Amino acid sequence: SKMGLNLDKPDLRAEMEKDMKAIAEGNLQKDDALKKHLSAMMKILQQVQDKSKQMQDYLSKHLVNTKATDKKEMLKNSDFAVCPKCKYSKLLLRLSKTGKMFVA
Repeated sequence: SKMGLNLDKPDLRAEMEKDMKAIAEGNLQKDDALKKHLSAMMKILQQVQDKSKQMQDYLSKHLVNTKATDKKEMLKNSDFAVCPKCKYSKLLLRLSKTGKMFVA
């Protein structure tokens, strides 16, 4: 992404599922797995918080105090992330018919 933030974490989910299976089999303590995964999620949260000012500045620069026609033009190149499902398509900010912003 333009902001250096990748929120797609399939490895984290796979690791959680592996640990849940180990808990069910009695090979891992629930509290140990919980501490491990909460720590990983806290690191991700910290990354988002660290980028929040940059994200706010980007959105303000491109979306605040502009006419709908100007917004449409700016949004043509407003990719900010990659689709977490297909890992290819870029997620874009779009303007609805009513003038509200949404991610597509």
